[in-house]
Amino acid sequence: MKKIVSIIILTFTIIGFTFASIANPVFDNGNDHDKDGNKMAKTTNSQSTFSVVPSPQNEKLSLQFDVNANVSSVKMINNQSDVVYQGTKSRGASNILDIPIEDMEPGTYFIRVQTDKGVQVERIIIQ
Repeated sequence: MKKIVSIIILTFTIIGFTFASIANPVFDNGNDHDKDGNKMAKTTNSQSTFSVVPSPQNEKLSLQFDVNANVSSVKMINNQSDVVYQGTKSRGASNILDIPIEDMEPGTYFIRVQTDKGVQVERIIIQ
């Protein structure tokens, strides 16, 4: 039986600049730099586009989208950066997308959703 043990949400839109690291950010009066002084991507969209809902049988992971979300891509990526699932949700379609997880190895995965408003990434752990 597989179990999801943690979810961390990161939402951001990258606009015209790059950053070297997203670890240990320091936000000081609008100066967005990490601990080494590298420029960070600023969070511009604090609204969540989707939420992750584990099924009671632990055979699938359901993504529940905002009804108005215009999703261009959905990817589930393992900790070796391999895309293990890829899909999409069109506007007006069902607001739930199921991702089968019964054949996935235990470990850390990232769900990356690209919308017209930016990118949202959620980290999950499957045991």
